[in-house]
Amino acid sequence: MERNDSNIVVEQVIHADWLVSDFVRSVVEIVLGVSVSTVIAVLGIVGNVINILVFCKQGLTSSVNITFTLLAVTDLGSLLTLLWWNVCGIPEMLSSEIPFSFSEVKHLSAGFPHACFSRVTSWIIVHVLLERCICVLSPFKVKTILTPARTAVVIALVYFVMILTLVPEYSSMYLSWKFYPQSNRTLLGLVLTSSWVRFKGVSLFLYGVYMLASFTAVPTLTCILVIVYTRQARWRSGNTSHSCPLTGRDRRAVKMALAVGLVFSATYSFTVVLIAIGKSVPGFDLVGIYANLFLICFTISFVLDASNSSIHIVLYYKTSSKYRESFRSLFQKALDKF
Repeated sequence: MERNDSNIVVEQVIHADWLVSDFVRSVVEIVLGVSVSTVIAVLGIVGNVINILVFCKQGLTSSVNITFTLLAVTDLGSLLTLLWWNVCGIPEMLSSEIPFSFSEVKHLSAGFPHACFSRVTSWIIVHVLLERCICVLSPFKVKTILTPARTAVVIALVYFVMILTLVPEYSSMYLSWKFYPQSNRTLLGLVLTSSWVRFKGVSLFLYGVYMLASFTAVPTLTCILVIVYTRQARWRSGNTSHSCPLTGRDRRAVKMALAVGLVFSATYSFTVVLIAIGKSVPGFDLVGIYANLFLICFTISFVLDASNSSIHIVLYYKTSSKYRESFRSLFQKALDKF
């Protein structure tokens, strides 16, 4: 039963080339997935390690630093799983003697975990923007509302909920040894259980729901933050004799949050469109008649994901003088050599 299900999947993917051929899909995956995405991922991994070091150096005593540190950890996980996905697509790996069906192994070991990290990232960004909105709207109460402990608990709950969305997929498929007639070899590949038909698409549906919700929340909170922060700026310019309700650290955090929110909205728009297409067009999925087009589109989506997770170090450096100071202090000896 399980072997028959997995054979059906292979046959569907093989015959899904009337719209986009396997060759075109392979070229796109190699150029964007293996080349461009890998370069971005490697740079992003280095950048997020630096972010973690910088925020830890500043101290994890504020909700802001805890949030941005955990965002960097999540981005690091997203990029590491994406890098493994790209490695599985290298032609030399596909033609190697390693007894893996990399095209199948990568979905369970990299694709789903990467999607999970992406969801966590999106909701941490929602939390970042919500924090800054509260900070601007209630600057004198923010320290009692947003404590480091509460921030850690909220993000832990985000992780817990997002990991739960993977249960349907991991309970209906697993990696095991099976025979491939095309290559006349026994390889480690994807095996579907009898419950696969019942759970098919559940994780993708949940992924879509959570992504659409977070994608709606991020621009909304960004707009609110821009409006309120602009009013605060006008208030400051018109009341120079009064003390400003926002500290310099708060203003820096608002700028960082706005930059992160805007980049997220720009890079995740394509993914949201894909989710909408997947729900409205039958066969636009991993094993449907549009499987090759689906894989090409999500390769592009992964490149955008990598860009979003990799660019945060640039945003922090540009918008926060304290980050620049901590960065230079951390790497002063190395910088002195240049």
